[in-house]
Amino acid sequence: MKGDFMNKEILNKAIEYYGKENQINKAKEELVELLNEITLEANWIKKERVIDEIADVTIMIEQLKIIFCCNSMVEDRIKFKLDRLEKRIDDDK
Repeated sequence: MKGDFMNKEILNKAIEYYGKENQINKAKEELVELLNEITLEANWIKKERVIDEIADVTIMIEQLKIIFCCNSMVEDRIKFKLDRLEKRIDDDK
């Protein structure tokens, strides 16, 4: 990601305003919407809609990391999983 463009203040404000449970449900809704967009046959996928849904899911994931107080743990798991992926790719060569 380019820089730290995710405004934590707005994310926290949304969690406070709508509530944790509602934002968890909103995250589920946004994930389903992304799934629906990328499940379409390749010639029916609308890039703009996929971009919109990826943005929505990204925002909700950031809120989930705040709700569950797990940002650094998620970053650690991402690093672990990327390292493992790289090893698998390198081992297949």
